[in-house]
Amino acid sequence: MTPPTTVNLLPHQQRVVQEKAELDVKINALRSFMQTVTFQSLPLKEQGLRHEQFIVMNRYSDILASLINLFEKVSP
Repeated sequence: MTPPTTVNLLPHQQRVVQEKAELDVKINALRSFMQTVTFQSLPLKEQGLRHEQFIVMNRYSDILASLINLFEKVSP
């Protein structure tokens, strides 16, 4: 999803767009980490929690994307 031009957004909407962008960077970093030998060497409990974190972060990103989609429909 391409974020809307933030010039047309209200300040609280701009913050949501920025928050999603920052979250997506963190998701990609976690995804990369989960593919490393270091991750594989962690205790299974910690691996499981990191995997759960990854799922929740992706869900949060999806929610933010849905909000941004609404902004695009109501912004001038």
